[in-house]
Formats: sequence, C-alpha cells, structure tokens
Amino acid sequence: MEPILYWYPVVYMDEDDPEDNVVVQEHGRIIPHQLIKEPYEVDVEAMGYSFHLIFGKQVNGWFLCIPNWNVGCELADPSDRSWNMNSLLRTDKVDYEECTAIVWALSNIRELLKLIH
Repeated sequence: MEPILYWYPVVYMDEDDPEDNVVVQEHGRIIPHQLIKEPYEVDVEAMGYSFHLIFGKQVNGWFLCIPNWNVGCELADPSDRSWNMNSLLRTDKVDYEECTAIVWALSNIRELLKLIH
C-alpha cells in the first residue's frame, strides 16, 4: 500500500500576545504495514519524527503501542480524537503537537479501515 498523506492542526503560540496565536495545517505521512487484520501496524511520519503505531482491540477496548517511543495506552474508537488525545497525553512521553499528529493519523486510518472491512 502506498503512503497516505494527511493533515492535522498545529497551534503556534505567541506568549506575548495570545490573540496572535496561529493555527496552521501541517501534513504527515501514514505508511501502512498491516491493515488487513489486528493488530494493525503503521508508521506515522510527522513533526520531523517517526512513530511506529501498533493498535487494535483487546478485551477492554482499543489499545495503542508506540514501541519506538516506549508508549502504550488505551484508546476509545480510533476516530475519537478528543478522548484519545487525553489518553495519549497522560503517558507523559509525547508532547501536545506530537499527540495531535498521532490521533489525527489514527482517525484517518480508522476511516480507511471502515472501507477495507
């Protein structure tokens, strides 16, 4: 499968004048490795980093592992960006912008999985 380009929002903060904060759309790449059966596996390239995502369902719901960042957490449905953002931020392993890139990638992948399955 070819890499998939996706967009996600990034907020650039102006500490001197919060009214001058800017929200821009950045792009990332999703490189699928395994989307036919669980656990699903992709690489996400965003913010100048690479995240190897392994995710799927377990008895209590969805999970996400990012082994190259020593991250693991529970997910709501991968399309639930708000809940997943909070869950990933609680790991204290990735910052806000990186979490945003990851959860938007998961949301895009979820839409693709709906088409595949």
